[in-house]
Amino acid sequence: MWYVLLICMIHNYFAKLYKSVKIYTDKRSYKPYNDIGFIDNLIKDYNTIILSDNRLSSVSLYVKTRMYEDYIGKFRFRRIKNNLYITRASIFLVSIILIVLTLMGEASPVVISVSIFISITTIVTSIIYNVTYAENETVMLLENYLRNQYHIEATKIQQEKNKSTEVSKLKSKIDNLQMELDSKNKELGSLSKELVMARKYIQALELERIGSKALANYYPLKDKDLVSLLKDII
Repeated sequence: MWYVLLICMIHNYFAKLYKSVKIYTDKRSYKPYNDIGFIDNLIKDYNTIILSDNRLSSVSLYVKTRMYEDYIGKFRFRRIKNNLYITRASIFLVSIILIVLTLMGEASPVVISVSIFISITTIVTSIIYNVTYAENETVMLLENYLRNQYHIEATKIQQEKNKSTEVSKLKSKIDNLQMELDSKNKELGSLSKELVMARKYIQALELERIGSKALANYYPLKDKDLVSLLKDII
């Protein structure tokens, strides 16, 4: 029966959506995209609206609008729900017409029986698959998450991002300072080598000067004078 098929499709959609919300809001649960795709996109768009300083007149209206634009299989949710209402109204309208014809004595027992069966099936199916209740429950769950829990989680995530950014900046600064220090150390090492070479050159000149002076004033040296000369050379 067409009505039963429509109402089952909508009921299964809300059951799946309700499960998706539970999975998304459970931090310990694994979150495959196939299960949370609609919720994830809805929340990302909501975050974009909030960050752009655009205030929503109604969170529940926002959620319902997104749901009505979603798809059940290849069919848009809005179209399926409209068909459900039209089918339900048509069933009750036909039932009323048949009741009137029955009271006028112009309807056959078979037609009356079929009408009663269809009406009862419609009523029972509507009670069992209460899509209005399922829709309100799902919307309320999402609205509560967006109004309360989401802002807390978003604040924590933003704080963690800020900390991560600050840590990255500090690491980069440390790396730059280390590179600068290594450069200074290399420069200092080069200067140290030049200083050593300069000292050796000065010592060589000093030894040459002292040696020349000793040769110019050469005379037989005693042990005491030899020791004094060696001290001067050293």
